[in-house]
Amino acid sequence: MVGKILGGRYEILEEIGKGGMAVVYKARCRLLNRIVAIKVLREDLTDNEEFVRRFNIEAQAAASLTHPNIVSVYDVGKEGGIHYIVMEYVEGVTLKQYIEKKGRIPWREAVSITIEICHGLAAAHKKHIVHRDIKPHNIIVTSTGAIKVTDFGIARATTTSTVAASDDVLGSVHYFSPEQARGGYVDEKSDIYSLGVVMYEMLVGKVPFTGDTPVAVAMKQIEEAPRSICEQVSDVPQCVEGVTFKAMAKETRYRYQSVEDLSDDLYAILKNPNLDAPSVVNTPTDDDADATRKIAPIVKREELDVMPENIRKKGSNTSKKGNNGEKGDKKAVVFAMLTSLLIVGVLTVVFGFMFFGSQNSGNIKVPSVMGMTLEGAEKVAKDNGAVIEVLEYKESTEEDGTIIEQSPKADMTVATLEKISVVISGKEPTEIVLSDYKGRDFDSAEKELTKLGLKVTKSEEKSESASEGEVIRQSPSAKTKLEKGDSVTLYVAVKKADEEEIMVPQVVGKTYDEAKSELENAGFKVEKNEKTSDKASGTVISQSINGGAKKGTSVTLTVSKGNESTAQNPTTQPPAAKTKTLTIDLSGYSKPVEIKIVTGGRVVSAVTVDPSKTPEYSATLTGTGTKTFEVHIDGVKKVTKTVNFD
Repeated sequence: MVGKILGGRYEILEEIGKGGMAVVYKARCRLLNRIVAIKVLREDLTDNEEFVRRFNIEAQAAASLTHPNIVSVYDVGKEGGIHYIVMEYVEGVTLKQYIEKKGRIPWREAVSITIEICHGLAAAHKKHIVHRDIKPHNIIVTSTGAIKVTDFGIARATTTSTVAASDDVLGSVHYFSPEQARGGYVDEKSDIYSLGVVMYEMLVGKVPFTGDTPVAVAMKQIEEAPRSICEQVSDVPQCVEGVTFKAMAKETRYRYQSVEDLSDDLYAILKNPNLDAPSVVNTPTDDDADATRKIAPIVKREELDVMPENIRKKGSNTSKKGNNGEKGDKKAVVFAMLTSLLIVGVLTVVFGFMFFGSQNSGNIKVPSVMGMTLEGAEKVAKDNGAVIEVLEYKESTEEDGTIIEQSPKADMTVATLEKISVVISGKEPTEIVLSDYKGRDFDSAEKELTKLGLKVTKSEEKSESASEGEVIRQSPSAKTKLEKGDSVTLYVAVKKADEEEIMVPQVVGKTYDEAKSELENAGFKVEKNEKTSDKASGTVISQSINGGAKKGTSVTLTVSKGNESTAQNPTTQPPAAKTKTLTIDLSGYSKPVEIKIVTGGRVVSAVTVDPSKTPEYSATLTGTGTKTFEVHIDGVKKVTKTVNFD
């Protein structure tokens, strides 16, 4: 390929990488005279029409993403039998290589890296693009310290024809969400789970779950709780572990509901590492609504050749053993065949969903609601499994009450369609006509009602038919006319009493007596286990359950016995980080600009700001002592500022 010119403009210079589905080349764009990276598909994949179709859809969707924390896709092309993607060329190493080099990453740096990944994912999720393959291999640490996420949408296009790429498969399954491992519905919260695993690996230096086969790892993602981070790395704050485990919650309802929520908590931790850890539920349940099941394909008997060698040898001697030996061997053969069917079935579900996606994902055409009234648009959205979100009312030449803007745009192909955001012509009405929220999730209904200016009261009722958290009924009823400030009561389904679980209080860091009292008051039994540590004697250093459990469950508390040598020679604690605000004047700019703040060659902040809305941008800086910061606007260094945090 070196020396070849693709599309009449991309001159291949050298091979710079190779993966399970493509080879990556460094190339020069002759038209724009810039260096680019070109990902060329493996030849054995180009004959698969379904793969190529999905690949083109996903690559085109990824090309619509523009963000400082995302590797840009410039072009998609085909020449002869060669299918390729033209991408931004980035100097740097993968986060996987960075972790391997450092062993593990200090928690503050790991948190900062995660925040930048969140920024990139947020931009994709706003366009309903789900990555599906978040792992350190797909995150680049540039030579300037910036973080960029790559391969958006590319993994989704891959079909089961790439299962032979075992290293890639095994690498990805370490970061699978439980719903991916089950073959269930995948959305933005699946990326959050995978990002939680990446956080865990940065903090500890290894992934939370390992196994000899992809199936073994996938089953652990579904069933096992990760080992405590704080037990392995003493300097990681409890709240950092709590945020990581909340991102890795087995069920999506207990996870962060958006990457913005995750990054907000991480920003707060950088300001105050002594925050309480968030509540975490990490125990899978049988009634998980996310678990859309797939049936494994039938496998012909003659295709199975996985009988253990010892059984095969026994089978050859059946004539000597007589009937009893023959029956025993037949049982062994049947057992081996059933085991093989199970393994093939699980592999099909895991790999098929990882690479092929759900039947509808990646190919949803956005309906047009332009020119409709809000009521008409809500009906169209409902017919397409989505809801309408009103962004604002704006004066225009169109008829009042009609929709003049929508996002995503009509006829656009998206991965998932949960809501359509609209702008309506005219002034915002003071009178509110209440919608029907029966069957909706309480959290989304509450957000929508609060946005309308209404007060929401939650009343829980036990229900045998409705899912937990589902709105059963409401008061006032749908189509009632209200004013801003009026109250709406939503009656929400809860589990039966004999199935209810409650959150186990987080007591790590408290004295044993305090922790015991709090747990017993909440209805749990307490068992004590003492262990030598550098924590003060009598301090709880870990607890056996970090999520939900039924009342009466025993919780084991590991309590520090202290450490005489460390008590006599206490370590000096580093000074606590402080924050300062740096104000950047943007009054001389008319279009949105990219602002990067760099210190010590590392980008600590990268945002895009619209000067028409924010003529003065205030950046929050965190650090200790004195640091020098450079402010770059649209890639040009504009100012250097020395900040004293003392």
